[in-house]
Amino acid sequence: MLGSGGDALERQVRKLEKERDIDPAVKMVRLRELFSRCARTVPSELLEEFFLRLTETTGRSGDDGEERFFDRLYGAADLFVLDYDDREDPLLFEDWKLIGELVSDYGSDIDDESLTYVMSRVVDHGAL
Repeated sequence: MLGSGGDALERQVRKLEKERDIDPAVKMVRLRELFSRCARTVPSELLEEFFLRLTETTGRSGDDGEERFFDRLYGAADLFVLDYDDREDPLLFEDWKLIGELVSDYGSDIDDESLTYVMSRVVDHGAL
């Protein structure tokens, strides 16, 4: 079950998917833009970097391709809006490590509540 961030992002992605004649490269740019705006308390640069790194690893980690990519993307959106469901836990260990690194890099630009929430989840997943 998606949280508020993943659910909102999924609705936007479904609208994007309805544009059948969209160029795949343009689609990826628009998807990155949607994700980079999914959490107001987190710098868009952090979200964009996570998105780009996620696209680089899709298909290489034994995941299930596009469906797994979106599960991870929606999970990250939930995490960054402070609504992550640990029971579903779609993020891979490598995602948690990356999130820990990115949040450390951008920590001064993240509000304290978001920083504490995200980093506590990173620690809970043994990625720090």
